[in-house]
Amino acid sequence: MKPSLLIPILLILAVAAAYGQTLGFGFVNFDDPLYVSANPLVQKGLSDEGLRWVFTTHHAQNYHPLTWLSLMFDAQLFGAESARGFHLTNLLLHALNALLLFWLLRALTGATWRSGLVAGFFALHPLHVESVAWIAERRDVLSQAFALAATLAWLRWARGGRVRHYALALTLLALGLMAKQMLVTLPLLWLLLDYWPLGRLCDAATKRLPQGVARRQALLEKLPALALSVAAIALTLAAQTRRAALLPLDDRLANAAVAYARYLGKLVWPHPLSALYPHPAMAGGEPLAAWQVAAALALIALFTAAAFRLRRLGWPLVGWLWFLGAMVPVIGVVQVGEQALADRYAYLPFIGLYLIVVWGAGALVERGGKRWREPAAVLAVLALGACLLGARARAGVWRDSLALGESAAAAPPVHPKMLYNLGLAYADRGRLPEAVARFEAALAIEPDYAKALNNLGLARERLGELPAARAAFERAIAKDPEFLLARVNLSRLLAKSGDLAGAIEERRRAVALAPDDAASRNNLGALLAQAGRLQEAVTQFHAALAIEPGDAEARRNLEMALRLLEPRVAPAP
Repeated sequence: MKPSLLIPILLILAVAAAYGQTLGFGFVNFDDPLYVSANPLVQKGLSDEGLRWVFTTHHAQNYHPLTWLSLMFDAQLFGAESARGFHLTNLLLHALNALLLFWLLRALTGATWRSGLVAGFFALHPLHVESVAWIAERRDVLSQAFALAATLAWLRWARGGRVRHYALALTLLALGLMAKQMLVTLPLLWLLLDYWPLGRLCDAATKRLPQGVARRQALLEKLPALALSVAAIALTLAAQTRRAALLPLDDRLANAAVAYARYLGKLVWPHPLSALYPHPAMAGGEPLAAWQVAAALALIALFTAAAFRLRRLGWPLVGWLWFLGAMVPVIGVVQVGEQALADRYAYLPFIGLYLIVVWGAGALVERGGKRWREPAAVLAVLALGACLLGARARAGVWRDSLALGESAAAAPPVHPKMLYNLGLAYADRGRLPEAVARFEAALAIEPDYAKALNNLGLARERLGELPAARAAFERAIAKDPEFLLARVNLSRLLAKSGDLAGAIEERRRAVALAPDDAASRNNLGALLAQAGRLQEAVTQFHAALAIEPGDAEARRNLEMALRLLEPRVAPAP
């Protein structure tokens, strides 16, 4: 069988072997509720309301309408109750990306087996599992498909000069940016390919420059693409509430340097992995020592010097700058979120590192002659096999919230959010003592974690430890006075404990925080009625019905309160 046909078949089989198990996985409690399982607009599938929402929302602190549309399409096609359809789409997109990467590199270089090997590492490296097995990371696999397709279209334009290919490349880039703004560096990555292997800027081997007109065209043609990237950056900054960006610049730069080094380490030894690595300057992180920053900078400088020294070969410089450049939007100089680094961020940048490894090994084999070919082939197969086994094992961690949380808890330093999520998973399974232990572990790291305090109170309440539950709710409110759910829970607990006056007062404060919430007003009315304050209760029931006229419970409560009042009290019109 021709390699051009055999390699795509092997790539598809490899992706199926590594990720086929995800079709039996469910949703996890890490961002999946935000994107699908507790998102009513996504669960409705494609709707007029949803279509308006996706292009105007900054939900999840991002602007990625195409990602929302793809999730809505899955809900429409497969139903939102099961995660199977969402996992299937992620798997198919990842397989497509591996194929597109193979076709792109083969078209760029003409090297079939080397291109296939790069695509194989991309398909199977354990660091990419997060992008595929995590439903909420649909944006990675979707945006990458558009990025690779856009680069193929751009390549046809660069070689053929047909305007329709250029227009297609820009269109696909725009769609990719609407799936994830991390693609903002793609036009600059195209410039790297102009250097090698295309030689449009400079022939890497001879250092001869092409004609000035051709070189200017190669530069000017990127300007519209860069304009799209600038627009995407503006939309991203508008969507983000960048609390973490308040970190001092030296903390951000230090973490960025160390993160680059850590990514290089995970390329070779992807263990241990976590869904959330705490930032060194934030809760749960381990502060960086000066020697760590110095060593990371030295390593980056060493690799950069080597890449420039070998620039006549082309691929060392292009691969290294691809990695460095593609990682810039997420390396943390502009800190968004609480992570030091993330496995999913390697999805596009690692292509450059795979290029260096594979082309470098190929150059060594060529220098060694025929006697090196068979051992090199065996080593390549073993490396891909190791990646396959590692990807299968890592994918299994994403089967449910409990497995994901336990995996993160076993990879210190642990982010308090992962301990909190693990506590939720234990609570959902009725394993309350373990849930309490995880919430308390999260609070030991971040004492101001109001959500952990609230859920600690719920777990204590279910265990019958009412004084401890009350203390937890009160601490949550003290940390966040606008925490509506904690006030609701405290009010309910006070009512259960017989402190009706305290329960009413907490409900009033909850209503003040959410005056347009019909349920809060109805519940306050019920407490007032229970305390015999019927006229005040009627006022709250009327308010609830004004907000939600179809609220049957509020209507029944109002009618009952009116019957208990004196006959002169007229019913509401």
